[in-house]
Amino acid sequence: MWVRVFDDTERSLEGGGRGFEIRPKGRDLHVLRLWGPMPRRWAEGVCSGLARARMTIESGVAIREGPELWSASFHISSGKAIRDPLSLDLLSLALHPPTPADWIPLRIEGFTLADDPERAALRVDLFGPDQHGFLGGLLQRLGFLGLVPVEMVIETGSEGLYDVLHLQTTEGTSPSGVHRRAVAKLLEGCVLAPRQG
Repeated sequence: MWVRVFDDTERSLEGGGRGFEIRPKGRDLHVLRLWGPMPRRWAEGVCSGLARARMTIESGVAIREGPELWSASFHISSGKAIRDPLSLDLLSLALHPPTPADWIPLRIEGFTLADDPERAALRVDLFGPDQHGFLGGLLQRLGFLGLVPVEMVIETGSEGLYDVLHLQTTEGTSPSGVHRRAVAKLLEGCVLAPRQG
């Protein structure tokens, strides 16, 4: 079994350890872990990079543990991947968010928004059909609105996706009413029309 571990202490933002690990977990399944100081839009780069490599995030959790300090773990399926997951440089993806040139249409069945005073964040619950590149595409759009996750819980199963994001502004403050309305408008435009019959 091969495992790739990389620690980038020299390039870290505040001298603490920053790194990633990619570990096989069975046929076409891998566990990706990232830790340490990361830029605010790191998740956008990682999720979009995985989608470009045709890898699917099956589940995952990412939590900001302090200012710019993160811990994340993702289970990915690499059955349709165009490259070996062990060849990925997750830190390079995290440090360089993608341009919006490759935005894909997003489809959801529904969503809820709620204030999260404990995290000074806006909680967004999303559910809908599984869609390749969904999370990366969503994070790109939210980044364009000036919002980034401070916590994410990702689940994809036979019923589709159920993702929970806790968002703050890129300045690290609680989203305003303007932000909330912008997120609502974005997500309303992604909701699938009800099936007829």
